[in-house]
Amino acid sequence: MITTRGHLYGGMTLHSMQMGPIAGLSTIYLTYKLLISQQDKGFRDKIFYIICICISLLSCVLAGSRSAILSMIISGIVCLYLYYRNDMVTFFKIIVCVLVILAITSPLWWNYTEAVQAKIAISESRGGMITGRSFSWKARIDEFLQNPFIGCGFATVLGTLSERGNEGMVEPGNGWLFILSSTGIVSFLLFVTMYIRYIVMLIKNTFNESILLTSSLVFVGLHLNAEGYTLSSGIFLFYYLWLSIGYTYSYLNNTLKT
Repeated sequence: MITTRGHLYGGMTLHSMQMGPIAGLSTIYLTYKLLISQQDKGFRDKIFYIICICISLLSCVLAGSRSAILSMIISGIVCLYLYYRNDMVTFFKIIVCVLVILAITSPLWWNYTEAVQAKIAISESRGGMITGRSFSWKARIDEFLQNPFIGCGFATVLGTLSERGNEGMVEPGNGWLFILSSTGIVSFLLFVTMYIRYIVMLIKNTFNESILLTSSLVFVGLHLNAEGYTLSSGIFLFYYLWLSIGYTYSYLNNTLKT
């Protein structure tokens, strides 16, 4: 196990906070592949996907990112729901089976949640579960209030509002709020409208590929509440976010034409 800052699992990445969402997205993708391969693939392929899902799940938990774990769980439920939307009995059976399996196997994986438990304990000792992000959120709101229409700029923030301003570093803390504070209310509304519109259009689409795209957008949308990489072009998650949006645009455009 390769550890990074804070002795958390980083895998092949330089920071555990990157490993968490990458592993979460990998879990969603592999779950999707397992679902659509039920009729076309053999038993070995299904076992392969299940093993890979377990590895991705474990990597996400080891990374200790609570936001990535929560986003993975919700987007995974969305993926299952969309695939079984016409067979809700099977959907609920799978949910119950997964919960039972997790409960039975908890002695095997519970020790690997130490990083998550430690973060929860630290947050509670500071007064709440979101204390680590509350300062950043307040900073973004204060920036927005100072420049509500045009924002403060893509890479310009008030150093006094950053908890790490003396280090020359800024923790956006929330991707949605960072768009709001950096580009203003008009750009924020345009981005939110685009995001919601794409998800609504994908949900109405009945093709399998729309299930993966919806789940991916739900994941990054939820994860943006804790990490502000929306405009951070030097990080992998920025690439995945805009690649998902761009591919969704292309997919919907081609689907509507056909």
